[in-house]
Amino acid sequence: MISNAPKPFLVILVLFFLTAHLPASTEQWQIPVTLIFSSKRMQCVFGVHPDATAGYDAGLDILAPPAAPDGVYAYWQRPPASAYHLQTDLRHPNGDQGAKTLQYGLKIVNQSTTTLEWNPNDLPSDTRIILKHSSGKEIDMRENTLLSVSGTISLTIDVTLPTTRQITMPVSGWYLFSLPVLPDNRQISSLFPNALENSAYEWDCSMSTYQSVDRLLPGKGYWVPIAYPANLNIRGIALDSVRLHLAAGWNLIGAPAKRSQAVTLPKNAIIPQFIEYDILDGSYQISSFLDPGKAYWVWANQECEIICRAGSPLIQRHKTRPLSLSAPPPPPFSLLTSVRKDSINQPRLTRLSSYPNPFRDQTAISFMLAQPGRVRAIVYNTRGERLEVFCNRSFKTGRHEIIWKGTDARGEQVASGVYLIKLVSGDEVYPLKVMRLK
Repeated sequence: MISNAPKPFLVILVLFFLTAHLPASTEQWQIPVTLIFSSKRMQCVFGVHPDATAGYDAGLDILAPPAAPDGVYAYWQRPPASAYHLQTDLRHPNGDQGAKTLQYGLKIVNQSTTTLEWNPNDLPSDTRIILKHSSGKEIDMRENTLLSVSGTISLTIDVTLPTTRQITMPVSGWYLFSLPVLPDNRQISSLFPNALENSAYEWDCSMSTYQSVDRLLPGKGYWVPIAYPANLNIRGIALDSVRLHLAAGWNLIGAPAKRSQAVTLPKNAIIPQFIEYDILDGSYQISSFLDPGKAYWVWANQECEIICRAGSPLIQRHKTRPLSLSAPPPPPFSLLTSVRKDSINQPRLTRLSSYPNPFRDQTAISFMLAQPGRVRAIVYNTRGERLEVFCNRSFKTGRHEIIWKGTDARGEQVASGVYLIKLVSGDEVYPLKVMRLK
């Protein structure tokens, strides 16, 4: 422990409609694929449905009749090859936590050229779809709109579905975080509504200083000041590995979606000690693994590339073993403008919540005050514009509840959508997201 540490048809392919933000068990989407050859156009569909299985499902899967005399034909193939072919294939995703992947095989029977066509705008934002040619060529369907192939050919479509990772924050304070998945929205305000100032802090090795950021990048590590305890879910495509350029000196790195080890190019370019921060006892610890969602300090002897992927440990874990280097930089306490260093671990306001949320007419905001003081409640829209101050008065120590009736400063009802309520107590700010429905 470090004592001075801070405390084709045919044409295969394309798009699908995803029912957003539903639990994995009820998620369903389908992608129509258009196949174009000569003067003909054909369409097939693939996707998922909660009642579908890996076999044939009457009422969901649609059989593709045998080829016409002209020999032009296309169908979905199920592994292993079966006696029937499908024009529509809706298989339900398997698995729970971790990456979920489905593969669809498309067989095109044609003596000339077939064009597959799709609209990337129809693809759900948090799913990856890769079209693979038998030649080894891979097409990201988000970045392309068509593919032409010649003759009889087999194609595959790999669909990686989003997964949900839970981030646990048992106390307020400074956390070393990284992205274990690729969410659609990487803004701090979206990922961590309980982060002070909607900011995170990255380490600039060349300047030996911290820089404030409002958006997280995969592979990097960040300090995030958390105002109050919470368990948050982050949804996105799981990161199988991360690769990052390191400068000589201390660097903050992230971790992929599975417990990982790290290798460097060139080899032996880092000190094989990964330093994590234990929020509960306020100390740095040495770890042999990189765990999802966490961030770690690592010392690089020279500029290098680091690759983190699942594997066995590099070193044994020694919680009491002293570092052979000086301690990594402390959390960036001095960069916060709306909260004092000594108030981070002892927040003035706790247990912030709202009910109902989402709401239609009004929502009740409840909180606990550790000491008497004035509390202001301010509502902002997603553009950061202030709409209304619906509370500005003094409270005694204890639990309290205030009501927002879904209005702006003119008393007019706001539109449906997401809003940010900030409770301000002294020089501390506590954010809370609510959703208005009509």
